[in-house]
Amino acid sequence: MANTARVLIIDDDPIMRELATAKLAEAGYETLSAADGAEGLSRLHGVDLVISDIDMPGMNGFDVVKAIRDHKTHSEIPVIVITGSERPDAVEQAFAAGATSFLAKPMNWTLFTQAVRFVLKASTDRRELRLARDAAEAGSRFKDSLLSVMSHELRTPLNAIIGFGQILADQFDRENDHLHK
Repeated sequence: MANTARVLIIDDDPIMRELATAKLAEAGYETLSAADGAEGLSRLHGVDLVISDIDMPGMNGFDVVKAIRDHKTHSEIPVIVITGSERPDAVEQAFAAGATSFLAKPMNWTLFTQAVRFVLKASTDRRELRLARDAAEAGSRFKDSLLSVMSHELRTPLNAIIGFGQILADQFDRENDHLHK
């Protein structure tokens, strides 16, 4: 089964990067890797999913997620954060930064590829839903505009007919008044 998604793995641990790359390649994904957050951010072009370690020197995973969310072009890329942190607030902080999902170290490699598949599917579904919503809103705006134009165009000849009808009615009333006097 071949997947066309491109996955970027950002982790300062070369063994972790290598294992993740191998598992994703085995599942049919194209992978890129980066040894730190700054390098990872420079490789976002054409990426469908980012998997980032939280605890890295320099730019940590929280900063990576925030930078992706703040980037105009890449803000919609889903991000899975990976942590072996014992800090109870690490996952909450990751979600607050904009992470899509998280995985815990040590890694369960079977769940790893399933999590990647799930997050990519959810991202595709969300994108399709957003496109359908945008198309429905555009259709609604077109319908409103069309009804407005049609209403105006129908009122224009009707106003003339009503106006002529009123003139005829006024003239008829004046002639009736003259006849009864």
